[in-house]
Amino acid sequence: MHSMADLRDLHRGEELTIFGKGPSLDHFDTSSFSGIGICVNQSIRVVPQASYYVGCGKGVLRELTGIWRPRHRFLLETKCAEWAWSSGVSPEQCYPFVARKGLFSQWSVDRFARGELYSLTSNAQPAVCLALLLGASFIRLVGCDGGRHWARSVGCGTTRHTYDVIKHHTTKLLEWSKVPFEFWTSQASVA
Repeated sequence: MHSMADLRDLHRGEELTIFGKGPSLDHFDTSSFSGIGICVNQSIRVVPQASYYVGCGKGVLRELTGIWRPRHRFLLETKCAEWAWSSGVSPEQCYPFVARKGLFSQWSVDRFARGELYSLTSNAQPAVCLALLLGASFIRLVGCDGGRHWARSVGCGTTRHTYDVIKHHTTKLLEWSKVPFEFWTSQASVA
């Protein structure tokens, strides 16, 4: 098992893309994606070439057991890490973290390196913390426009969260970081 500190500045100055499971994921050309990718929950079904995976909850992990590859690095909430090891994920691929809430003024990359990631309403927020820890110079978010509907390609049902709340909290975290970012959307996913 690795420490989150092992990931610090591993991709300093690079553009990173976070993949959620919102409708815009259906309109993004994932087949030609070759950058540094961080998948959140079921988006790994659509972007298996991503290097990183952030997940919380055994239910989602159970669904994804057959998708895991030796090259993936898994950031799993501590309570899920042991379960993942018993399901075939090597401890060498795992980076356990604790999801925390709090004021942005209390957060720092040093805290992320200690395995504490900010998570208020979505796994997109720990993924942003990971991108910051990795040293991203630009963060693109694809499929982070869920609302009550997800990308058809991930095969999920509706959610209790609303996109506005998730996007608001994620945007505040990104603004706090001062790293340039964009929420990628296509005209088709907005309609």
